[in-house]
Amino acid sequence: MDNIYNIDNRDNIMNFVEDITNERDTELFLDLLSTHSPITLNKIELNGDWRITKKILHKFLENWNSRKELGLEMNICALGFFQDCSKILKEYTDKGVLKKFSYE
Repeated sequence: MDNIYNIDNRDNIMNFVEDITNERDTELFLDLLSTHSPITLNKIELNGDWRITKKILHKFLENWNSRKELGLEMNICALGFFQDCSKILKEYTDKGVLKKFSYE
């Protein structure tokens, strides 16, 4: 069966992650992560030049909230990220979706 994202093995996934340079790819990756990751995944660290907008973050956390029972720990390294997304992060921390959050 074909994967709708054209990511069918570990090597392709790693190549895809390394090549993420725009908002569309960031959104696609976070969609995959929030809908296809193991239920036991509860820590995520994103380093590098991630293009995470408020819309993308909100969608990811909504997807995560609808399928995960474990609070998520996130560390994101992205220039200017926290100022743009601080209200969303507080909202999902208050809801218990985010257990711990840090940024650099």
